[in-house]
Formats: sequence, C-alpha cells, structure tokens
Amino acid sequence: MKLLVFALVAVTAASSSVFAADPLDALVRPEHATLRTEIARGSDAASRCDMDHDFDPAAEKVCIDDAQARNRQATGSGSEAFDTGLYFRAWTNFYAMARSTNGGATPMDFGRAQNDEQLYWNHYILARSKLGLRDDAVLSAVNMGGPIKGMIADEERRSGD
Repeated sequence: MKLLVFALVAVTAASSSVFAADPLDALVRPEHATLRTEIARGSDAASRCDMDHDFDPAAEKVCIDDAQARNRQATGSGSEAFDTGLYFRAWTNFYAMARSTNGGATPMDFGRAQNDEQLYWNHYILARSKLGLRDDAVLSAVNMGGPIKGMIADEERRSGD
C-alpha cells in the first residue's frame, strides 16, 4: 500500500511539473503541422516584418527574405505552405504600401514598393500552385476576406494567375 501511495505521489508530482510550464512553450512537432497552420505562420511572419518596418520597403523586404531563409533552414525542403502565407501577406503589405499616400514624415520609395509587390505576387502564385490551392483556401487559412478578394482580382487581371 505504501508503495502504491508513493507511486501515485511521484506520478502526480511529475505531471504537475509538466503542466506547470506555459503552454506556449510546448514543442511543436512538424508532423502535426497542417497546411492551415503553416500558411498562418508564414503570414504572421510577414505581418511582423510589416509592423517592424512600416513604410520602409527595403528593410521590410530584407526581413521577409530573412524569415523565409530561417524557415527553410529550420524545416528543410517542403516549406511551401509557410512560403505561401509569407508571400501572400508580403504581397498585401506591398500592395498597400505602393498605393498609400504616405502622409507621414518618412519618405518612401514607391517604385521599390511596386516592384516588390509584383515580386511577392509571383512568389505567392508559385508557392500556392505547388500546394494545389486556390486563393479562397489561402484567405481562409489567414482569416482574411472582404476587400482582399478585390485586390486579388485586380492583381490577377494585371498579372495573371
């Protein structure tokens, strides 16, 4: 009986220490990732770049390219879902930048923003096509809709899909 009680106390103590850690620190195993979660993770990375380098297309491009390189190094091949989210959000960021009035004090290179907008659209289309997805699936994965659909339609008319 004493042995059983000791075993229960040991198991309870061990499980308490496991659950005491912050759930955000839990390891993520790649075999449990889904297309949806990887697309969203890529989109989040590009959003962070946009927040950190608002209206600075050169710095934002470096940030996005670094995020893609870090992910490729961490995951190896097969990161098209991450790339799809990253490049989709990068395209939306540069689309908005290229059409903004930039009424702030920071001067912006609109020509660079337009070039990078086209670059990221092309990267997005390539990554998305490798997954066999359509735009609606990507929009669902990144929880976007509404006016973004009009932006996509405009870009498809201009550049093709």
